[in-house]
Amino acid sequence: MKQRLRRALDAIADAVSGLQVRRFRCRHNGAVTVLDIDNTLADAWPSFLAGHRSERERLRDLELLPGMKVAAYDGRDRVLFLSHRSWWYWWLTRRWLRENGFDGTLVLVSTPGHKLGHLRRLVDGGGQVVYWDDLSHGTERGRTELYVELIDAVGALDLTYHGIDEIEAVVAAAGGRRSGSGRGSLS
Repeated sequence: MKQRLRRALDAIADAVSGLQVRRFRCRHNGAVTVLDIDNTLADAWPSFLAGHRSERERLRDLELLPGMKVAAYDGRDRVLFLSHRSWWYWWLTRRWLRENGFDGTLVLVSTPGHKLGHLRRLVDGGGQVVYWDDLSHGTERGRTELYVELIDAVGALDLTYHGIDEIEAVVAAAGGRRSGSGRGSLS
């Protein structure tokens, strides 16, 4: 019963996210920037090992990745934050973005794969789309894995994609992670 309810709530949240993206595209013609949050703007992986009392506390306490705000966000006025997080954390995520000096439309999706449909809508709406997202998982377990099929599908879209290698290069050029933790080995 609980799993059916969760799936139903995820389906509702995914429908709402589709409406958000359509509305965003209607309001913003031309160039847009799409930013993931975890491990793109926020240094999320070390937080899994930090022993937070709750998921809310963990998400609230995330640090910015050095250099990423300047590289991916500053000077852009048409920004869509597209993140794989539970919609239960929408307000907390919005607050974190604002407290860290970010402004834009926040869209949360229930799976990383759901990002692809939203990216297609944005590309189909015309204008340049710039997308920053590490599209990885598993680093908290010591082995970074890429969503290879998703990365390939994103690469087939008519957009500019900045992935894990470019994000890591920006972070390294800005002095590296403050937490001192690196990513797990890449598979």
